[in-house]
Amino acid sequence: AVVSTQSTGDAMEDELPSSCCVETYKTCVYSNSTIESFYEVGCKIALQDFVKENVVYITVSGIALIIAQCMILICALKIRFELETNYDIYCVDDMQMTSM
Repeated sequence: AVVSTQSTGDAMEDELPSSCCVETYKTCVYSNSTIESFYEVGCKIALQDFVKENVVYITVSGIALIIAQCMILICALKIRFELETNYDIYCVDDMQMTSM
């Protein structure tokens, strides 16, 4: 997305959005002489390239997260049922003892 176009003599310069500029520049202008002031690859293409290059790591991380969440769920359910069972045993015993 081009913000504005400025004509300076023979050359046409396009002012780019700040998100396209390298961090050291606050504003940047597209011209052949200032290539180092802006990113040449768009965010979408850079993200797609990153995912393509790291698909194995992303997949393994996702599977590891799923396994970890399942283990946490199993542990939480086990603790819950143990507490429920222990609660029933102790409370029933106490109630029977106090009613006698």
